[in-house]
Amino acid sequence: MAILITHHGANWNQELYDRTMERVIPDPSNPPDGLIATYGGPSEAGGWKVTDIWESEGQWERFRDETLIPVAQEIQAPPFDSDIGELHYKIVTERVTA
Repeated sequence: MAILITHHGANWNQELYDRTMERVIPDPSNPPDGLIATYGGPSEAGGWKVTDIWESEGQWERFRDETLIPVAQEIQAPPFDSDIGELHYKIVTERVTA
């Protein structure tokens, strides 16, 4: 079952997000196993917000534990909060690239 994850990092910003993404997904044309989509941008509450869609919670956890956490620790990134839930419905209307 696909999952939807919303991450919020109160002390994150675009520079830190970009630096992290360059390390954890160096080639966007070859995403990690199970990643369907990821979107990041500034949060209205301050900091940075990221929304991911993963094929399964297990695939997310593997990526988080084996890739994301080691990189975040190496670059001394501040922690972020994550809200994880089952994806109920999605509509994809066009491909959006930044």
